[in-house]
Amino acid sequence: MAKAPKKLTKAQALDALHNVRMYGPEGDEEIAKAGFDILSAYYWDDVRTCAADYLKRAKEGEFKDDEELRESFEQYVDGAQMVIYTFWARVVALCSNNADAWEEVGVEQPKDPSQVAYFAFMADIAAHPDMEEAFEVARGGGDE
Repeated sequence: MAKAPKKLTKAQALDALHNVRMYGPEGDEEIAKAGFDILSAYYWDDVRTCAADYLKRAKEGEFKDDEELRESFEQYVDGAQMVIYTFWARVVALCSNNADAWEEVGVEQPKDPSQVAYFAFMADIAAHPDMEEAFEVARGGGDE
């Protein structure tokens, strides 16, 4: 079983993005791939951490129902560093499995990376098994 990647510092992630930009398709593919892998690991660790946190909170009965969980989740994503900072929003668009999630909800094509990141980050977290379980727990009343 593969070891979970360690949490990166912002400086390490910035170095990785720099390598992707500097040594992209026309440069050293090995360096570009390593940079992408680091950014991707950082992103997916954030997705897993968020989903696990919501599952823990749901099991502790913090949400009276799934609508309350959904409101909390939407507020979290709206203020998350992965959405509000342009650098991280671009990382989301690069690493997400749902970079086109905005199309699925029927909104107009986003004009900036943060709008893309909002829908993509939300979709990636919502699709995580822990988040799916958190919604199921919340539907059952959470604290009952």
